[in-house]
Amino acid sequence: MHDFVIGIVLGCIWSGLKWLLLGPKLRHARKAMNLLVNELMRDIWGEVRAEFAARYASRSRGRISSLAACTARFAVRLLPAADQPRYSEEFQAELYELAQTSRRAQWAHAVWLVCCAPRQRRELRLAAREAVESR
Repeated sequence: MHDFVIGIVLGCIWSGLKWLLLGPKLRHARKAMNLLVNELMRDIWGEVRAEFAARYASRSRGRISSLAACTARFAVRLLPAADQPRYSEEFQAELYELAQTSRRAQWAHAVWLVCCAPRQRRELRLAAREAVESR
């Protein structure tokens, strides 16, 4: 953040130097100073932008989206009660694997879980009936 303050200070210095370099004889010096200050400002702004991007990326990456987690819990509730604890752990593990991706990818996977839940519920009920009948 101190680089940002340095950039502001350099901008103020440049504003002061413009008044000093207004003479027509110093036009070349004024252009050289303008190029130098612009280059310095570009470098400083690039560092500040990179620092903010790194801070934002470290906050948003590696976490599960709350919307995706709620959607996955809803998918679990659509399944038979006997199988809910197992699938809750599985769905959460899948979201943890996707934690390094974007929130959109996490949410898309959670929506996919909800869309597949009715079919999975039928299959789980059918497997439970077959297990009871085979006894």
